[in-house]
Amino acid sequence: MHDLYFLISDDNKILDHVYERDSLMKEIINEAKQIAGVEKMNLYLTDEEILKLDQEDYYQKGVDETKKEIIINMFNDKVSIGTIAKYSNLSIDEVQKIIDSSK
Repeated sequence: MHDLYFLISDDNKILDHVYERDSLMKEIINEAKQIAGVEKMNLYLTDEEILKLDQEDYYQKGVDETKKEIIINMFNDKVSIGTIAKYSNLSIDEVQKIIDSSK
């Protein structure tokens, strides 16, 4: 059995030192790099980067909800599902799921 831990520190050198000495963490980082298809992976996020990610996620959720409302309103106004799919850049199946979930 392995323990997985995350260390929080403002000093990236400390984090590098801890993570590089831990074989399980090295393995996890290497697998994550392979999955992501990247050579270098940033293990550290600044407070500003975390805030930006949170804001982008919040904005995207708002866009998605607005898009769903528009799709439902178009359907209620008797616009065909094919036309809704065309203008929303979604598949007919995706549009149908949104409509079905609103019932």
